[in-house]
Amino acid sequence: MRDLDGGRVIAFTNNNDNNISLCYRNDCLLKCVYTNARSVINKMDEFVANVAKLEPDIIRITESWANDKILDAELSLNGYLMFRNDRNTGNKGGGVLLYAKYNLNPVQFVPQTKIPEHVWCKVKLEDGIELLIGVCYNSNNGKIFGNDTHTYF
Repeated sequence: MRDLDGGRVIAFTNNNDNNISLCYRNDCLLKCVYTNARSVINKMDEFVANVAKLEPDIIRITESWANDKILDAELSLNGYLMFRNDRNTGNKGGGVLLYAKYNLNPVQFVPQTKIPEHVWCKVKLEDGIELLIGVCYNSNNGKIFGNDTHTYF
């Protein structure tokens, strides 16, 4: 639990399947899901079906395996603004995607960091709380970004 904005208690709940909800008392303010896709483009039908079933506000994906040959339109979801950061080393794999529902008025946020694969946005909840939400990926393959990227986190 964390105290935010003048004493209101916000709880982050995790149901052990990589889905997290941001709740105030008994009201969920934000439903977030995460997955390591290992190529989301090959699983778009399943991905879209899961999004329809879960109805998350925020979707975070690591190992999107997206690249400059994959258009934003191929990865887009109705009702969501997408932010992406593809791996640009020529190596297969990696990359991150972040989707936020349009009603959260998401705006890209670019922090100054050495983390190679990350993407962030700022969202505004109904009661005016602003949150920074991001997704980062740290490959365990030192040949891609070096052996010290874990120190950037």
